[in-house]
Amino acid sequence: MVKSVWVNLDLLFGRDPGAPLHTVADGLDMEGQVKGQLSGWFRSAKGDWLAVVGYDIAYADGRRATVRVTDQLVPARAVLPRQGP
Repeated sequence: MVKSVWVNLDLLFGRDPGAPLHTVADGLDMEGQVKGQLSGWFRSAKGDWLAVVGYDIAYADGRRATVRVTDQLVPARAVLPRQGP
């Protein structure tokens, strides 16, 4: 059963402190939370929970097109329940 979730991109793709910033206007917006669909769970060998999710990543320039990623393993701490579709 697929469930609606929020995926925290900041936790997944956080930048290294002190890394130089090079703004790319038509790059992917890898910050904030995006709507996702949770389809399962796995445990790592060390006991951590990993969610299997699909979600869309928007472009920073606001275009309608997105990049769809499917069946991604995401640490449980980066996934929150969401109401609605």
